[in-house]
Amino acid sequence: MIRRLLAAALTVALAVPSVSRPAFAAAAFEPTAEELYDQGRTAYRLGKFKDAVVAWEKSYDLSNGNPLLLYNIALAYRGLFGITDDIKDLRQAETVMRSFVTVAEADPALQGELADARARHAEFVAEIAAEEEKQAAAGPSPQDKAFADEQARRAAEEKRSKKLRLAGAVTMGVGGGVFLAGATVGTLYLVKSKEFTDQVRSDRAAVTAVLQDPALMLSKERVDRCVEDKSVATEALDAANDGTGAAGIMNADCRPAAQELADLAQTRINGKKANAVAIVGFAVIGGIGLAALIAGAVVFAQGNRVARGGRQARVQIAPSFGGRAGNGFVLHGRF
Repeated sequence: MIRRLLAAALTVALAVPSVSRPAFAAAAFEPTAEELYDQGRTAYRLGKFKDAVVAWEKSYDLSNGNPLLLYNIALAYRGLFGITDDIKDLRQAETVMRSFVTVAEADPALQGELADARARHAEFVAEIAAEEEKQAAAGPSPQDKAFADEQARRAAEEKRSKKLRLAGAVTMGVGGGVFLAGATVGTLYLVKSKEFTDQVRSDRAAVTAVLQDPALMLSKERVDRCVEDKSVATEALDAANDGTGAAGIMNADCRPAAQELADLAQTRINGKKANAVAIVGFAVIGGIGLAALIAGAVVFAQGNRVARGGRQARVQIAPSFGGRAGNGFVLHGRF
């Protein structure tokens, strides 16, 4: 049932290992499997090992896993490695030959092939070790180095993106808090300023009520002068603070309302202070908070752009030399 694929003539002519010709059982698919086997044999003899692998793998599937084809496929992969220098092909040859050895050890009909298969497998293992040592000494390939550099670049960009987004988020949070505090302070003192404005009107009414006493016999113009002249109210406040009282007011008409005028002056001062604090709250504190909020948003957006740039760069095209795919380009990345 078993006979060798290539005779001594093939060994001498091509200087390659012989491969086995499996026996195909009579079945509906026999012509297709046989034809594929012959295609693989022809390709192998011509040194077209990739075509041999493809044909024999299909023949293996159609022949319901004829084990002798594993032996042939392993040798084809080994031949392919001789062309491509791609260690993946050599590892595949070792894997397939190991599978054949496992099957042959359990199948008495394959005992004649077992010793040779074990020897071939040992050769493949030794070649893999030598190739790995050679690659380790030579360092990474240009493609691997380029891919590693790209991975490092993307990792750095990812780290930078996280820092930017964190800084942006913190800045937005602080800015939002400061803006809210400024708005709160401004609003509170704006309300306070409105209260002082109402109090000014009340204090003016109190001054007018005192000076309109008929006993004082002051005309409306003289009363209005005391109420409207802010310097008089300021004199009254200074006099109250100095302890001189009404005597500190230069305008004799206004002296009867000394305390009311001092209250009016103090209310005006408090109103100005409230206005100033409201402006500081809205314009200064709120402005700083708003600026920080905008700056944080800009930094956060920059972090997002860096992250998007890193994700876009995850798809990379690098040149490829040799290998099972031949010369060309290799697409690396996440999809």
